[in-house]
Amino acid sequence: MPEQSTVKKKNANIELLRLIAMVFVVTVHLLDKGHSLVDPINEPSASAYIAWLLESFTIMSISLFILISGYFLVKSSFKLGRLLEIVFAAVFYALGAFIVCVLVGETSLSGMTAYDLLDKIFPIHMNLYWFITSYVIIYMASPLINKAVLALSEKQLRYVIILLLIYESLFKSVLPVRLSTDKMGYSTFWLVIMYIIGAYIRVHGLKIFEKPKVAGLTYVICALLSFAENILIMFISDRFGHLKELRGISLEHNHVILLTEAVSLFCFFVYRKELSEGISRFVCAISPFSLGIYLVHENMSVRYKWPEWLGVTHLNELNPAMFLLKYVYAILAVSAIGLAIDFIRAHAVGLIRKLLKESKLTASMKRFDRAINGEE
Repeated sequence: MPEQSTVKKKNANIELLRLIAMVFVVTVHLLDKGHSLVDPINEPSASAYIAWLLESFTIMSISLFILISGYFLVKSSFKLGRLLEIVFAAVFYALGAFIVCVLVGETSLSGMTAYDLLDKIFPIHMNLYWFITSYVIIYMASPLINKAVLALSEKQLRYVIILLLIYESLFKSVLPVRLSTDKMGYSTFWLVIMYIIGAYIRVHGLKIFEKPKVAGLTYVICALLSFAENILIMFISDRFGHLKELRGISLEHNHVILLTEAVSLFCFFVYRKELSEGISRFVCAISPFSLGIYLVHENMSVRYKWPEWLGVTHLNELNPAMFLLKYVYAILAVSAIGLAIDFIRAHAVGLIRKLLKESKLTASMKRFDRAINGEE
């Protein structure tokens, strides 16, 4: 079967993973900003342990997004329109949420300077959304990265990835100290590595995880290992005063356990059987609007407020069933709101795109695309 046909059939699986990854992002942020990640050693409760377990199963969501990007983009052409759409989406949500919060009295203009407004107008350069800033940089560099990935042999590319992971992941995962260069995976450099891994899987596959059962089991085992290491380090830190600087290290994006967790879950969706046609259509219909979920709830104007608005803060005293029920309600609410808003935004952009279809601006952008993609 031709590769293009195979990849097309797998798209729905990966788009489903994109939606799941966004749910993971909301979960992680809710656990943090809802103040559920308390020390279960000093404040023991079943809900506290469940919160950390949820964190272990969902924290690698950012790595999933970049794996997906590398997988799809390595054989795609650069589009200036796509880049501009991401930038304008960030501006739309940054400025829009700010204006709404001012109008409803949630944000005050008192004492605000012109500099304070810069992150609403230039959210990419002001790093309002660190992930979007890094993604924009990677997308701009994607023609260069993709050419390199496709030019190298499988063995060359594999060795490059191994070297990068030894530097960025292995040392921090095994040494009992904090390294000065370690950014915990919150860096463009780490996301570039994950992009390359996603591209490698698209081009060469990953034999170790070709069986979905193996990939799925690996994901579960890694999540449990991450949870166990985190609790163990907290116990040693609280009881004996050692390893305090390593608290939470097993839940950092570039830890080798989380790396394996992300790659195995990604491969589970790449290699699993196809979704039914009805589910595929539904998933592919809503997944393009999933970024709106992130841009809505992580906007600086609402980032620390939405858990309070939904009444889902300090839930650890609840019994586990009610704790989980509250979390499901909040995650579904945030996801539904984000999808709905982005649906409206995307259709407005679509109308503008139609109006400009025959314009000189569109023609210039197409010439730019052909030039950067080496098509002229």
